[in-house]
Amino acid sequence: MNKLLLMCMSVLVGGAIIGGLVVVGGPQHARLAQQDSQRLSDLRTLHTHLMCLGHPRKPLPQALADDSYCPGTRPGLRDVLTQGDPATGAPYAYHRLSDTAFEVCATLALDPAEARKAAFDQDTIALRANHTLCFIGDRAGSVN
Repeated sequence: MNKLLLMCMSVLVGGAIIGGLVVVGGPQHARLAQQDSQRLSDLRTLHTHLMCLGHPRKPLPQALADDSYCPGTRPGLRDVLTQGDPATGAPYAYHRLSDTAFEVCATLALDPAEARKAAFDQDTIALRANHTLCFIGDRAGSVN
């Protein structure tokens, strides 16, 4: 009887642990979520740099690697530009749409719609195909 009770308790505890990992996602899910969080932070840094509110008349740079584009930019910009994506090391995608409009993009590991919902700056975020999330900006509407 005691062996049966012990076996049932072991199965119950094991099932609870497995169920908890399924619900939470486990360590791999947490790692991917942390990488996506870093990607969003990096995109915000790039977006702020490109908006360059102190110099609204200056045309956007041709390449994202130009860290001298906006004087007095945020700390960490050089790291974002040199290190790129936290998982792959690839540079973030930059699309210069005009002299004033742009988007900076990253491919997320998890559902980008969830990341967009959690973001406080949803109006600057666009979802693209293949788990790609972009921060969009247009300096034509920025204030001097």
